[in-house]
Amino acid sequence: MIIVEIDKSPTQAIFDEIYKISANLGYDTYTQTPNTVGYPFVFIGEQFDTPNETKSWYEVGTVRTTVHLYGDENQRKKITEMARMIKRQCKLLRTANVYTVAYQSCYIQLADDKSTSQLLRHGILDITFQYAN
Repeated sequence: MIIVEIDKSPTQAIFDEIYKISANLGYDTYTQTPNTVGYPFVFIGEQFDTPNETKSWYEVGTVRTTVHLYGDENQRKKITEMARMIKRQCKLLRTANVYTVAYQSCYIQLADDKSTSQLLRHGILDITFQYAN
């Protein structure tokens, strides 16, 4: 039996790359919802991995990642631009750790968020990548 050691899962590898993209664009980026920070900021949230079953140790599948952007009520344009820039950079992504990745799609939603006493602009990116190693 051959044991292959891979240091990151596909979801973690893609998560790390999206985090780097956001941070390198100069956005305040978090791995969990922060308590008290200024706006705008990016929070990399939920991930869904759909692996394809193979008869070998190769990992092949699809990862969906949700990226949340929050701004105050006057930052709608800024949130829209941030979403566009993150999407643009994700389209250029070709590798994540030991995986070859291919951008598949990105759906963007803009919504008002009334979860605080202040009205917020909430951008949601649903980004899908295919991966293989």
